[in-house]
Amino acid sequence: MLDAAVATSGLLALRTSWIDYCNEQFALGPSAEDAASEMSRQYVGGDVVCAWPRFAEGKTAYDEAAEVVRKLQPMLEEFCGLDPRRASAAAWGGLGRSGLRLVSGIRSVR
Repeated sequence: MLDAAVATSGLLALRTSWIDYCNEQFALGPSAEDAASEMSRQYVGGDVVCAWPRFAEGKTAYDEAAEVVRKLQPMLEEFCGLDPRRASAAAWGGLGRSGLRLVSGIRSVR
């Protein structure tokens, strides 16, 4: 788990830069935390993402973090008592819908 925390720290270090960039691109208030502002920062078109001045650094940090977190997933499944053959959270490309249900308090929106 320490490896995952270290790997994701690169992404956390870029967060302020990303938020500032999105605020500028979408004319968001710097302290805006409403749902619309947060969605504007999270769901961004590919051309806007690639234009971020720190895109290459962000992509490298993401790729490194994703690789380490993918390796952590089977350990988390075992810890939670899940059958890794049935858990879609381990699928390449991230968490599936059922993976989100593993986290307490998150409900599926239909």
